[in-house]
Amino acid sequence: MHNCCCVCDTIATIRGTFDHYIDMTIQEDPEISETEKVTRFGCGALLGVVVGISLAVKLALDSFGWSVAIVVGAVLVCGFLALKHGDEFWYAVFGGGSHWWRWW
Repeated sequence: MHNCCCVCDTIATIRGTFDHYIDMTIQEDPEISETEKVTRFGCGALLGVVVGISLAVKLALDSFGWSVAIVVGAVLVCGFLALKHGDEFWYAVFGGGSHWWRWW
């Protein structure tokens, strides 16, 4: 019976070790700093400028107002998505087999 307690203690120790690893993987992301928020939005906005200008040129818009609206919309959308999703956004744009950006 003494051996059983040693085995149970060992199992409890191992289980506690794995619980620690499991807890690490399911924790929420830490809050991002203001500097990182500005950086994420700024980089996404730069991509939005490129996407917006490319769309405006491809669509050959005659109206300056519509061209500006498309660029501003692309800046806001790309900036927000980069801010909200971070690295997942950039991986979706340039990595992971997604090459939608090559058509421009």
